[in-house]
Amino acid sequence: MKYIIRHITLILFILTYSCSEDKTEKKYNKTEINNPCKSSKIALDTNNELQGQIFNVEIENLMEYKIYSIHTSVGQGELGYAVFYKNKTYVLCLIEGFENKHKIIGTLKIPPIKKNEDIVFGCQANCDSNFMDFSLVREIKKGEIKTLKAWRINDRKRQLEEISSLQVNCNEAFYRDLD
Repeated sequence: MKYIIRHITLILFILTYSCSEDKTEKKYNKTEINNPCKSSKIALDTNNELQGQIFNVEIENLMEYKIYSIHTSVGQGELGYAVFYKNKTYVLCLIEGFENKHKIIGTLKIPPIKKNEDIVFGCQANCDSNFMDFSLVREIKKGEIKTLKAWRINDRKRQLEEISSLQVNCNEAFYRDLD
């Protein structure tokens, strides 16, 4: 009888151990998920009416859309962003520069920007600084900015990515833009 109980105990122990989750693996995955520098690729709309449009930064309108904000790097193939709006429709665009003009290569509809909100370039991100970071911010009170959404342009992958708004400080950039 002792022989049977030992074998059953041994079998139960082996089954319990083999079926249990690896705690270090779970901890690693949780850390990776909560990594503030982790970014997620944004699937851009390539069927929007602005897709493929070529424009000069000095224009005021593009197909009835007005420019709200734009930031580009100079040079052939350089990426940047622009925010266009028409009525209450706001569109964030990934743009590519060429020959003193820009082409819209992808779009993303974003919520309307309110009076106490703005798109700010040059925020301080706690992540890799080799990206063009920009954010949608809201002024809570004088001297205090809350980052609502944060994005970056990944030149190497040629894509727009969302990053954690908790890891971006836009106070200095917001007040610098007001000067």
